[in-house]
Order: sequence, then structure tokens, then C-alpha cells
Amino acid sequence: MAAGPPFPALTEPTAIELAQANFGADGVLLLQEVMAEHPTEPVRLQDARVVNSRTFAAAALAMAEIKARQSAPVFLYEFARTSNVLDGLLGAAHSLDLPFAFNNVDRAVFAGTAESRHKASRNMALAWTRFARTGSPGHSGIPT
Repeated sequence: MAAGPPFPALTEPTAIELAQANFGADGVLLLQEVMAEHPTEPVRLQDARVVNSRTFAAAALAMAEIKARQSAPVFLYEFARTSNVLDGLLGAAHSLDLPFAFNNVDRAVFAGTAESRHKASRNMALAWTRFARTGSPGHSGIPT
């Protein structure tokens, strides 16, 4: 999305057209809800929320619901940390969580420059390793 020419300067009318074209009337309603919930956010990021909701998040939730019918517990996480790279253009972009999960944010340009990224990365890496060891990602450093 960010690579497309209209993304940085996306306007509300164009976002509405995109929501309609990609997701129909329900997409337009969702965009309006997102705009009401996040009125100060740039339109490009409001649009990205709609796309995420209808693609990545929808698929993850569907898989989790299927897995939840089996015997093992299911865990999901939402990575909503935004990057300050490119003046915040990317928001909390797809796959931005990976350098945080592997605790190597200093080697990932898109992780940004905020000092708080180190604590977030440590906590996320701990969650992943705890999950690998025990089957549960929970620890005192992560929100639930």
C-alpha cells in the first residue's frame, strides 16, 4: 500500500472509493467507523486499518477460531506500535513486528529510532520465547 503513489496524500473521497471498490458498502461503513474512532489520524492510516481488518486480521481470526476448536489454547496478538520512520507514513505496517520478536530493532530501519523500541522488543521477544518454552506467551511485561 505504502508504495502506491496515492498513499502518502490519500484523501477521504479516494479512501471511500477504495473501500467501496474493495469491500463494498460494509467497507465504507467500516471506514466511517474508523474515521470516527481515530479522527486525528491521517486518512492513509485510517484506510490501512480498513484493509487490515478485512484481510490480515480477518484471516488470523478465522484461523484462530478453527484452532480454538482443538485441544490446545490459542493466542493472538495485535502489533499496533507505529514507526516514526518516514514521518510516520507506514503506521504499524505489516511485518513490522518481526524485528521486535527477534529482539534486533537496532538492525531494522523500519523499527524506527524511538528509545522505547528496545523495551518493546525485549518484551515481545520474551513473549515469543516463553510461548516456545511453556505454551503460553504471558509475562508481566506485556499487556493482555
